[in-house]
Amino acid sequence: MGRGGTHMLENILENMLENMIWVWLAVVACSAAVEAATMALVSVWFALGALAAVFAAYLGADLAAQMTVFILVSLAALAAARPLARRFVDPHIVPTNADRLLGTAARVLEDIDPALERLREGFGKKSVSGVDRSHPKVPAFIVKVEGLEFWGSYLPMPVPETTQNIPAKVPHNLFLEPEERDAFCAHQSFWLLAQKKGGRTLESKRRVCWAFSLLCAALLELEGAVGVSVANTGLLVSREHYLFQRGQMEGRTWNDPDFFPVTLWIWLYRGLSEKKPTLETQGMREFGLPDLGFFDPDVLNYLHTMACFQITGQQLYRDRTLIPLTEEVEVVCKRSGEKLYFIGC
Repeated sequence: MGRGGTHMLENILENMLENMIWVWLAVVACSAAVEAATMALVSVWFALGALAAVFAAYLGADLAAQMTVFILVSLAALAAARPLARRFVDPHIVPTNADRLLGTAARVLEDIDPALERLREGFGKKSVSGVDRSHPKVPAFIVKVEGLEFWGSYLPMPVPETTQNIPAKVPHNLFLEPEERDAFCAHQSFWLLAQKKGGRTLESKRRVCWAFSLLCAALLELEGAVGVSVANTGLLVSREHYLFQRGQMEGRTWNDPDFFPVTLWIWLYRGLSEKKPTLETQGMREFGLPDLGFFDPDVLNYLHTMACFQITGQQLYRDRTLIPLTEEVEVVCKRSGEKLYFIGC
């Protein structure tokens, strides 16, 4: 490179260094804007790193030093904020099934406006907000139900198996009719619903699940709806059963001492334990309670009732306690791993 070319390069570098303060300020502004838009702690550390680089540039540090300051401060901020980020993204002490539900549909909707209108009719004209159509095929929205906010999105495709393997769940659900099993396997689209503040106490979890049930039932009234897949369990609930349970909820409140829609949230399934056939629950732990089981696959009513007793606080079962089932029958509660089994039925 000739002397003229070298001189030009030196001028470019000099001008760049003189303007790096503005470059770093632009990085701060962009990172802050992204963070404000997502509220998910994805770029705040870059804003802090760029702010540190602003001071380095002001003090006359060269470009390499500024980049080093930016990288080191960003990494330090990320490491320091990691525990906070975990609590922000998943604020539960105990996870709850109410963090995510999938509502499946037999067809692809051309427009979600009829669904949003149905939600406004059910929960109030101002219940739906934040409708985001920036992605033409994946619209999103926020809906408020009984004072709680839920996030929703519609995806015009079957549920990916990496998210939930719906066909694999189908054979293990006791309440599905053959045509309902086929409908779940053949679904064409789904609603993704989430409520991240699922509560820290049993009472708050009950309240969230109750409002969630009302929301799901409203969407299941739409033409072509198939049913609901509950996160963290193998549970699938058909449209017909869900709407039946919604009818049972009519006139009641979330804190009803005698009722909770157990089969909308707790998977009752037949399994094996110690090579013996069992009837068990899955999903009680999401409420901070132990899952339950019987070494008898034919006591569905008992298991349903006892799950309801636990969630409503009427009874709390403990290891090695004697539990009356009827006036004539008592069972012993025995812990096995994370579950409580009732023996003697």
